[in-house]
Parts: sequence; C-alpha cells; structure tokens
Amino acid sequence: MLESKQILNSYNFARNSDIVFSEILTHDQFNKLNISDYTIVNKNSRFVFYKLNKFHLKENDVIFCNTDMVKSLFVLLKDVKNLKNIKLITNQTDTLIDKSLFNLKPNCIKDWYSINVGFVSENLIPIPLGLSNNYSPKNIFVEDIEFSGMRKDTKNLLYLNFVANTNSKERAEIYNTFKEIEWAYADSPKLNLDEYQKSLEQYRFVLSPHGNGIDTHRVWETLYSGNIPVTKSHHTFNNVTDLPILFVEEYDQITHEMLINYYQSLEIEDIDYEKLNIDFWIKKIKNTNIESKESKEIKAKKLATQLFIFKYKFNSKVQSKNKKLLYYVKKIYKIKKLFKK
Repeated sequence: MLESKQILNSYNFARNSDIVFSEILTHDQFNKLNISDYTIVNKNSRFVFYKLNKFHLKENDVIFCNTDMVKSLFVLLKDVKNLKNIKLITNQTDTLIDKSLFNLKPNCIKDWYSINVGFVSENLIPIPLGLSNNYSPKNIFVEDIEFSGMRKDTKNLLYLNFVANTNSKERAEIYNTFKEIEWAYADSPKLNLDEYQKSLEQYRFVLSPHGNGIDTHRVWETLYSGNIPVTKSHHTFNNVTDLPILFVEEYDQITHEMLINYYQSLEIEDIDYEKLNIDFWIKKIKNTNIESKESKEIKAKKLATQLFIFKYKFNSKVQSKNKKLLYYVKKIYKIKKLFKK
C-alpha cells in the first residue's frame, strides 16, 4: 500500500525538490511553508500561487517550478556560469513544452523533467502528471487513494466521464460515438467525487482523451483505482509505456475485441507498478550528481518580478475571455444547426 506522500502529484514532486521556486498550494499548505522572501502571483479562496524572490542554489540541486513561472526562473539563471548540473521539474499547468520554450533553458540546467512534453531531447524528460493537488475541488486527491494493484473483480468494460469543452474538437466526437455503444457507458461529468471514484473502480477500462493538456489526471486516477486508462499515444507518455495503459493511434480503433484481448494479454501478477511511486522518479532525477561545492545566490529584481506578474495576469485574462467567447460561439453554432434540421 502506497503512503500519501508516495503518490504522484505536483505537491509531492515539489516536496522532494531542493528548491521550490514557484507553485500553487492550498492556504493550509502554504501556511506550513518555511519561506519569508516571496511574491504572491495570485490568490483566491482555494489557493495561493507564489514565487520566491531569492534563493541559494547549489550544484546538483533540483528546482521545482510552476510552468507558468519558468521563463521568470530562466531569466534569473541565464547568467549562472559556475553551475552545470541543476535539475528542473515543471508541473501544474497545461503548457506544452515545445522546442521554442526548451531552447530558453539556461546552460546551468542539465536536465528538465516535465509533464506535457512535446519536444524530443535527451535533456527533456517526460514525467507523469499524477493526481490533482488539493486546491482543485473536482478531482480525486491522494488522501482518497487505497492502491493495491490491478482490480480482479471489475465486471464492466469501458467508462466515459469527461467534460468535452476542455478539448471539444476531439472529446465531443468521442463522447457522441461511444455513448451509442452497448459495451461502453457514458456517464455525467457532474457526478460528485464519491460517485465518480466508485464508477472508476467498476469499469476495467476508462477512456482518458487529451484535455487542455496531453496528460490528464484521469489517466492516473484510473491507474490508482486499479483499472486501465485508454488514451492516444504521445511522446509525453514514453516513459510509462510499461504501465497498464492502453495506447491507441486513433480512438475509432477501439473495439470490444481490442479491449478484451489487451486485458487477457496482461500478466496481472507480474505488473510492475513502481512508476506509480514518486520515489522511482525522484531517484531517477537525482541519479546523476557531480563532485562540486559551487553555489550561487539568486535574487530577482523587484521591478522585473512585478512586470512579469503583470504580463502573466494580463495573458491569463485574455485567455479566459477567449475561452468564454469560444464557448458562446459554439453554443450559437449548435443552435443554428438545430434550426436547420
């Protein structure tokens, strides 16, 4: 049985890092931190989003950073010349790590470990998204998990439960297709968490299409529930292909026969779930150290911090308004289609 501190989520990745430059936490989690010199990026009743103003960086350190603040971190590290084996972990956003963003990486960062990796480089290593942190009220938390391997008593076959508008182009079509299939069950995305978790436990396969990001919490909720997520192949999953995840090239490939054959091909007693334990990933991240006592004091300029946060908030508002606009455009389009029938 895994302990809560061993389950994959952004909070546990951060707690295993030497420096947490920026992250989003619940108020209770934030109040337990031992930090003094920081700036609040954003705050509401559910979470606190902060970044450090200064920190002491040593050779071989692991830095955790909310992906939205990674460019701010890169500015601070771009002139660091005496360090060359820093490890970076980014998480907590849907941002795809592409070539243009990766090329901004300062030379002092040797390896970058991230969710939603969209660029292939030996120094950019995909890691799992894992479960949601506790500031998200709509997801399963580490405290809800009692993982003991693959369930053997699951009788139903394929389960669907997702919000279409996080990736409407793909998700809406998938939902409309599979809700008509007798061996699949399309459930309401408005279930409470207890009902949702019970449903995950009752179906052998759970369809987990890409959402705002490539990786989704549903993939990991399903694995920790003892069943099998089904999702599209992508480079960001390349390090977890040995877990019981059914990868497809297209969702229309999924058939009753495919699901049955995949399950029957599994050697359930021999499945190695070590990659569901955060200790595996932390060991991998910290595996390559070099002999050095070099270090560097890093301090952000107040004006630069304020400017970066202003840009972040402005861009966030623009993105939010664009999402709302797109939502209403789609609503109008659907209404027009109804009147044409």
